[in-house]
Amino acid sequence: MPQDEVIDIEGVADLLGLSRRSVLNAIKKEGLPARKVGIKYLFNKKAVLDWLAPVGSRVEVVSKEQYDRLKVAYDELKEEKDELEEVLGKLKEELECFRSAVPCSVCGKPMYPDEKLVSYIREAVKSWGHSSCIDKQKVAQEKEEG
Repeated sequence: MPQDEVIDIEGVADLLGLSRRSVLNAIKKEGLPARKVGIKYLFNKKAVLDWLAPVGSRVEVVSKEQYDRLKVAYDELKEEKDELEEVLGKLKEELECFRSAVPCSVCGKPMYPDEKLVSYIREAVKSWGHSSCIDKQKVAQEKEEG
């Protein structure tokens, strides 16, 4: 039985193991390929079998020109993807910087230094803060002492 053969609704029902009503529903609701000739539906057996195949397994033949256009579009999307991944990496670094924020020992507001600076500050001094807060604190301490 050749696949280019034309079959009627009963043939499709037998081929798919469905009732006539289910075949009619598949035509109307699921895009089963059919031609209505008069009051009869006719089907190309190959088209019915192709319709059954999962979408990802269908092979589509394209011209060289179409292929070239698709390749250019693919390359552009890949380049954009690479750029977006680079930006995402930078954003992740920034996020880590914000996560490592330490409170100013004077005003309590968060400071967002890089991690090396945070570890250096923690090792080198017992308190840390915004330079303007530290300056104000020093001035206030000098006034108290003086």
